[in-house]
Amino acid sequence: MSTVAVRCSRFATTGSRLTAQGPPFNRIMLPNTFEAGARRSSSRGAVQVLEIALEVNGRLFRNACDGVTAEDFSVRVTDRMNPMLWIAGHIARMREHMARLLDAFLDDHSDDQRMRAFDQPFDPKASYPEKDEILAAWNEVTWALHSRLRVASEADLTCPAPMAFPVGEQTIGDSLSFFVQHEGHHVGQLALLRRALGYEPARYA
Repeated sequence: MSTVAVRCSRFATTGSRLTAQGPPFNRIMLPNTFEAGARRSSSRGAVQVLEIALEVNGRLFRNACDGVTAEDFSVRVTDRMNPMLWIAGHIARMREHMARLLDAFLDDHSDDQRMRAFDQPFDPKASYPEKDEILAAWNEVTWALHSRLRVASEADLTCPAPMAFPVGEQTIGDSLSFFVQHEGHHVGQLALLRRALGYEPARYA
């Protein structure tokens, strides 16, 4: 068996499983990618890029959702656009998929049947979780994802992905890169809808 195969086999069976618990949504303090003590060797360069991109996406996600009423969160600006509620739930669900790719431990809460509905296109007749429930699920899975990334290596990213994405060589790292880009696309939609609903612009700070 090749060195990569051995490494990936070990990762698949013994990947660090870190609990998906963290502070409340509006006060979440993610593991600080930018601490002096957090700077790693070049062997973790690709992992750091993912961490930073997710941190920036997460900051804009929180600010785009902040202050929007539950009623407005469910509004469709036009009948051809998804509501903020579905987009936020879809982002939370995608973060769960990223965490599972890295074998991070997740509570069953984030994988309940109602959250799975966000894997499918928006259905105006469907029953979706409320805003607070979606943000709580996002908070939990984000904590687990960043915690897992803090102990991941580039070797972890070279393992074969269990599903195919239209990017790279179908490794875990390629799959995560696709998810991060996909997430950024939807976070931008949240920021746009926030403005369309009459709220102040979302900010990165």
